[in-house]
Amino acid sequence: YKIETIVIISLLFLLSVSLYAQNPKNLVGKLAPKLSFEKILQSPIKQINWENLKGKPVILEFWATWCAPCVYSIPHINKLANEFKNKVQFISITYESESVVKEFIKKRKIKTIIGIDTDRSMFYSYNIMGIPQTFLINEKGYVVSTLSPIELTSSMIKDLIYHKLLKKKHSPKIIKNNNFLKQKNDSL
Repeated sequence: YKIETIVIISLLFLLSVSLYAQNPKNLVGKLAPKLSFEKILQSPIKQINWENLKGKPVILEFWATWCAPCVYSIPHINKLANEFKNKVQFISITYESESVVKEFIKKRKIKTIIGIDTDRSMFYSYNIMGIPQTFLINEKGYVVSTLSPIELTSSMIKDLIYHKLLKKKHSPKIIKNNNFLKQKNDSL
């Protein structure tokens, strides 16, 4: 009986450690993982990587055509992409096939670059466990915040552009480790 209890407690502990390690918020304050797409749609840039995007803040949005909250947030993201089109690069990432996405965007306009990640390597490296999920990445490639796309505001993006730290007034989920970001503010 004692051995079974110890085994169950150990398994629960390992599961909780594993789930914590896979939390997208654990990336806040760190360099963003590598960008890797099988295909890129709607992009003037042939190859998308952090070197090509250096000097420009990036909004990464993980989504899918079948996801109701993702589809609901498209007009909101389109509005923000229009507002900041020359200052911020918006990239929407899906694991769906190119044919599914092309069929979808015939009916619903998406005003961002679309990255196709069918092998889900980016979903894994960004710890995506549910969608939609949005990352704000500064011009030096550091993850500043992760949130739902519908929570993203013009004010947050302006703070990202003008090197201001995102303050908790924007959303209770924004900054995971504010002390780390204050200490690293000069390098971010």
